[in-house]
Amino acid sequence: DGDWQSEDTRRLCLDLYHLCVETEYVLGEFDSMERHLDEVLERGLTLRENLRAYFTLVRGMGARGRVSNAIDTASSILSQLGEGLPENPTEQSVKEEITATSLLLAGETEESLLRRETMEEPDKLSAMKFLHVVLYYFFTERKSHFPLVISRMVRLSVLHGICRESAQAFACYGSLLCGILGDYGEGCRYGAVALRLLDRFQAGNQLAKVYGAVYVLIKPWCEPVQACLPPLLRAIDAGLATGDVQHAMTAAHSYAGLALTSGQTLGPLVEEMMSHARQMAEYGQNFQRYVTKPCWQTALNLVG
Repeated sequence: DGDWQSEDTRRLCLDLYHLCVETEYVLGEFDSMERHLDEVLERGLTLRENLRAYFTLVRGMGARGRVSNAIDTASSILSQLGEGLPENPTEQSVKEEITATSLLLAGETEESLLRRETMEEPDKLSAMKFLHVVLYYFFTERKSHFPLVISRMVRLSVLHGICRESAQAFACYGSLLCGILGDYGEGCRYGAVALRLLDRFQAGNQLAKVYGAVYVLIKPWCEPVQACLPPLLRAIDAGLATGDVQHAMTAAHSYAGLALTSGQTLGPLVEEMMSHARQMAEYGQNFQRYVTKPCWQTALNLVG
């Protein structure tokens, strides 16, 4: 207990605990992760001091399939950061949010977006991280919120500066234009912005999630599906290499769905799917395993 009293040793204790719980998250050791997180959150004196712990907690909840808990926890933090989301958005409010974002982007070119200054405000950076981590959960569990989260991330990027998470924001905005509004040209343009932002920030730890959006939700509208498969395999490897297990396994889920419709030989494809299934189980990514099961079963049924 004495180590937590001095400011210098307190910071060291927090860093050690954070490294511990982040390692436990990657390894799928969620029970011990949550025990150590409880210790950190109990010792934390301010919201800002606890943000890193809450971020890991939200990721762990999502990985274990407790998606609603992950969304609720992140939403509570976002409200405290001044970026709260409406609890029950109406179709009209979603349209208004998309329209406002579209007007904000009017006149922006690919180059002008890429030249924007880097985001510096700590609360806005933290908000982007939490919006970013729950984006996929909103997409799967609360689709009515998905356009709101994307729009919020894009507007924060335009108004307060670009950050690593902005790449995912523009990738998902492009997917919104393609999948909902049918504006494939603009959608592909924002997909290109997302990929270039990865290069600007040398953001290898963002590659899995950005590739997942670009090569699943944008590129298939304008390129052959077969061309999207190698980037998704790269996304899986990059995610595992950088500790982004969640999005590595999300890329594996997307790969299974696209590959199944691409004309690949089923025998080798099933073996590949089973390899990814073992990885999902090994890393405790239960939610990804659950949503991918229909693809695996379809492939097995076709093989006979």
